[in-house]
Amino acid sequence: MIKVIALDLGGVLFLDGTKELLEQLEHEQGLDAEQIRSILKSEQTSLLRKGMLTDQQYWEWAQQQLPAGYRAEDLKRDWFESYKLDEGVSRLVQKLRDAPERTYKLVIFSGNTPDRVAYLDERYSFRRWFDDAVYSFEEGHEKPEPEFVQALIRRTRVQPQEIFYVDDKESFVKPAVERGIHVHIYKTGEVKALEDAIRNAGVTF
Repeated sequence: MIKVIALDLGGVLFLDGTKELLEQLEHEQGLDAEQIRSILKSEQTSLLRKGMLTDQQYWEWAQQQLPAGYRAEDLKRDWFESYKLDEGVSRLVQKLRDAPERTYKLVIFSGNTPDRVAYLDERYSFRRWFDDAVYSFEEGHEKPEPEFVQALIRRTRVQPQEIFYVDDKESFVKPAVERGIHVHIYKTGEVKALEDAIRNAGVTF
């Protein structure tokens, strides 16, 4: 019996706009997309995601890596704004939340940065749709580290086989699969497939 439905923030509940952002910066501002990508995929970004760097420390470091004339505060704004709500997934989440006599908890999880999560919640108030949340910056581990999945299991207090886990990247779900968690890889726009998979796992809503 599924007792927890856990969804990833970026790429599931929100469209992952980083790729589009990089293309935009390159085409509209003439910036080197690879240079920006190297910053957003850096070890420093990983430390920020794990809560080991403060927001101020990270963006001060990023400013030193950016080309002249492009401010870290502009990258931060553009990066945050590139994440748009997946309307289909949000409607499904609210259907799941409002199901009469539901017997499962809804959990949001993310390897995102604390400031971006705060920005998205302020803009969309998504947190109110969920019963709980698991964030890398609170746990000190990010996907696909096994410890992140262990934190989800510990936080939800259920057995692994009682979790339905939705992510958008195949490379991130191995630790969940290894622990017997029900895993679904979501592709943007394929909300019906996600809904069917949840029902096929025995969830009634």
